[in-house]
Amino acid sequence: MLVAKAMKSLEQKITKGDDINPYQSRSLIDGDTSSAVFAKRTDRLWASWGIIHLHLTDEPIIQGNFFSKRSDYQVFGLVDNQNFVFLDLRRHPTGEEYSDPELLDIIAEDWPQFFSQFELNGITPEKQKRTASDIHQLRKWGIGSPVTIRGKAHIEPGFGLTSAGTSLKVQMLLMQARQGIRELGELVELDPQFTQAAADIGVLHPTFGLTIGEPGLVVAEEKSGLGFNLHTPTLPRVSALKEVFPAWATKRLLSGTLN
Repeated sequence: MLVAKAMKSLEQKITKGDDINPYQSRSLIDGDTSSAVFAKRTDRLWASWGIIHLHLTDEPIIQGNFFSKRSDYQVFGLVDNQNFVFLDLRRHPTGEEYSDPELLDIIAEDWPQFFSQFELNGITPEKQKRTASDIHQLRKWGIGSPVTIRGKAHIEPGFGLTSAGTSLKVQMLLMQARQGIRELGELVELDPQFTQAAADIGVLHPTFGLTIGEPGLVVAEEKSGLGFNLHTPTLPRVSALKEVFPAWATKRLLSGTLN
């Protein structure tokens, strides 16, 4: 594999907004919060520090496969709705190498303002920074720890792990989703457009629920299949439900390739 060629290809995909999920870890879809294997309940690097890793390959994805070929090199980065920040390119790490605090040092050196949002005021930082081995052992038991950056203590940028070995951020999103579902149920009961639309097609006692359709997550009447998109900008929690099942997952599910 030509590393420079593969890196250029990845940059172009990100710039164009192409789907780069196939280059992520298999835990993207194989991870299960109820897994008997503690380590498979989440991507612990992402859960702890918000850092993702992508397999770097210049080989095309085999038709019918979800993932790219696994590779000898991985790219590490930070992602938000607007940006992908490259942190480092490394030969495929193993074990505690995914807990290397140097990744945080790279962020602090090049984007020091990033950590301001995570600063823990009034918390005394550790005198000696934890090693990759220390951090790896703590993660194995679902234990997070404050991050020391430039003499100040910070919460872990990914918000850390629960004692069950799952992502705390995902747990928080789950609580928001549950609240969104409750608010959505109240909206369906109060807004006559739902029952009226059902009545218009002959369903007088409709039962509504959530399902997956072409637009993603939709409200549907169970007997008729009549669907409603989640366009509720005045109800942020309800709008956030659309992120529970993103567009890429919807496309894969409907095409039968989400496996």
